[in-house]
Amino acid sequence: MSGVPGVRVAAEAAILSCGLVLASLAYRAYRNTESAALGLVTVGFCLVSLGAVAGVALPFVAPVEIALGLTVQNVLTAVGLAVLVYSLRVSKTGIDTGSGPV
Repeated sequence: MSGVPGVRVAAEAAILSCGLVLASLAYRAYRNTESAALGLVTVGFCLVSLGAVAGVALPFVAPVEIALGLTVQNVLTAVGLAVLVYSLRVSKTGIDTGSGPV
């Protein structure tokens, strides 16, 4: 049981680093294309990455229960994934209604 916190911290660090790499790549693509969808992808990956940090760091930097840190992590991850899903529906002219060829 003593190795579990170390594995959790390592997993959160991997999520954070991969999420930030994906966010930076999406941001570079957004700057090149000015696509609203890529801007939302950037925000989504930033929220997911921030959730990984919040779950581990919040109980250490603020006097809160670990359960609150995990709740904040889950909320940020859920919102980030929702933004990513929404970004798949956004087109350059607005919301893609799904009518017409893909």
